[in-house]
Amino acid sequence: MIMFYLRAPLVVLWTILALIATAIRLVFHPWDPNTDRFFLNWLRKGARLIVPLQIDIEGSEFLRMHRPCIITANHQHILDALVVSEVFPHDTIVSGKIEIRKIPLLGWAFDRAGNVWLDR
Repeated sequence: MIMFYLRAPLVVLWTILALIATAIRLVFHPWDPNTDRFFLNWLRKGARLIVPLQIDIEGSEFLRMHRPCIITANHQHILDALVVSEVFPHDTIVSGKIEIRKIPLLGWAFDRAGNVWLDR
């Protein structure tokens, strides 16, 4: 329990640093379609350093066998985005609920990456 209280502020700080790095990237590369991947890569690298996070991937070769295709992920946890960013190919387009547009920076980066909005 003590380790949680020690690691939680570090994760929050790393997330803030990842957001700042992404904002700086957006200033210099405003139309780059890989901005969302950039943020998730930063977040994943930091999370692995702070939290003993181990991602075991089985069957990732099947994701690249049949293209084009539609891949559906059942979102179960806040860490799903980190797993998806590691497993899915880099030319994957993601769908997200339209409410994400209202989140500063994240909505803009998601839109610039060419992702698809879903109005539920």
